[in-house]
Amino acid sequence: MKKTLFLFIFILVLLTENVCSPVVVEDKVYAVVVSKSTLSKPGWKKIVDKLVEKYSALVLVYKDDLREVHFNLSRLAPDYVCFIATLNEASPEFVKSVNRLMRELDSDPYVDAIWAILTGYSYED
Repeated sequence: MKKTLFLFIFILVLLTENVCSPVVVEDKVYAVVVSKSTLSKPGWKKIVDKLVEKYSALVLVYKDDLREVHFNLSRLAPDYVCFIATLNEASPEFVKSVNRLMRELDSDPYVDAIWAILTGYSYED
């Protein structure tokens, strides 16, 4: 009788643990941030399209200032962000702006997603 009761309680605890444990979402949210001028270049657009295809990424486009995507990026709260930039765009100031933007997506001072800048002399690099 004690063994049966113990077994019943043990199974009940295991089932309760599975029900009460947090659900981990396997899907990650990806975002691609690109300037309108870079996106208008066919070669760079191919790269953006490939990232969208591979990661089901959402594309955020800005015209002049990187901060134009701040609101939408913070609402999206992505896990990964790829900034596509031509060599002319990828200046030290651009890198500082990206770092600042990624720390300002919410109220804490920490970076809120894993990010990278994808650039090269040409889109073929």
